[in-house]
Amino acid sequence: MAEEFEVARFMTVAEAELLAALLRRHGIRAWLPDRDMATMLPHAQMAIGGIRVVAYAEQIDAARDIARRARAGEFATPDDNDEWRAGATPGKIGELDEAEIQGVVGSRSLIQWGVFVILGSALFAGLLGYCGPLLDL
Repeated sequence: MAEEFEVARFMTVAEAELLAALLRRHGIRAWLPDRDMATMLPHAQMAIGGIRVVAYAEQIDAARDIARRARAGEFATPDDNDEWRAGATPGKIGELDEAEIQGVVGSRSLIQWGVFVILGSALFAGLLGYCGPLLDL
């Protein structure tokens, strides 16, 4: 059985899959041994140290060289550009202001409705608890 070594490590499955696909395209047998764990328990990705991309020992030098070249941008095509960012919200994911959130999750009417349901059910439960002994419930 051939020995396998780590080529690179990523925090998301998507990044790891991209490198593995690039390596396979260059004739290197690469795979993600942590894919199952990362997809079944995505919250544990940091605990397992990220998602590893591995290759066999006889191909590890070439695999690491391709990974280094990919990080340096060597495989970018002239068609690559930043036009897709034109309509993007500035900042990183998870750092949006409340005013920037749109849709069902951030709609004011949905928030008000949720507060009404929670307070209404708490009030109803309180009335039942208070009036229950009087009504023999």
